[in-house]
Amino acid sequence: MEKIIFPRKTKIVAWIMTIIGGMGGSIGLLTFVLCFSNIFYCAGDWMYILAWGGLGIILGLFYFIPGFFLLKRKRLAWKIGTGTLSMGALFALGFVIYNISQTIIYDIGKFDSGDIAGILVLILPFWVPLILLLLDRKNYWKIAS
Repeated sequence: MEKIIFPRKTKIVAWIMTIIGGMGGSIGLLTFVLCFSNIFYCAGDWMYILAWGGLGIILGLFYFIPGFFLLKRKRLAWKIGTGTLSMGALFALGFVIYNISQTIIYDIGKFDSGDIAGILVLILPFWVPLILLLLDRKNYWKIAS
């Protein structure tokens, strides 16, 4: 019986999801810890900072866990990862469309390279892994347990 190698596209997606999810969760956890310590003074916006920290932890886990289990070759991880990436991609696309429409309505002619960079930062972490994961579906199902 020949050994089936791990699909390259799925491996790339799994590592992207694991690294970005780990970074997001770490930043959220660090925000929580620093807000409650004496090192970082939260002033009057401590609830706002804690909300963003909690959001970072939750979104980091939603990104990290499927990526980790994709590396472990689990079928459920592919479904959860695809769902998470799809929801994130739709949310990012809606947010980008909203910001572009607001820029066009209120700031005609002020759409610069910083806005384009922001759009790419929002879209790329969701759309690229989603497309790669969907393209490599058949190969992943061959090796998944």
